[in-house]
Amino acid sequence: MQRRELKGTARFLTFSCFRRLPLFSNDKIKQLFLDRLKALRPVLHFQLYAWVIMPEHVHLLLMPQLPRFPVSTIMHRLKRPWPKW
Repeated sequence: MQRRELKGTARFLTFSCFRRLPLFSNDKIKQLFLDRLKALRPVLHFQLYAWVIMPEHVHLLLMPQLPRFPVSTIMHRLKRPWPKW
């Protein structure tokens, strides 16, 4: 199935942690994710309207800047490996 993105439309995204582990129950991990989300907003030029962090998954409501930064780029940068702590 091909993904189609329309310029000027918000997207609701949901993604789970690796093997649905409750990684976001850890406040340090949760803060690291929020720091990355905050740092990526000006770099990838997306508008963030809302977010919910659950123990094993995340919900985001955002509007990407198309065509330069599609959702796939945002998700890739958010979910890339983190440094070991």
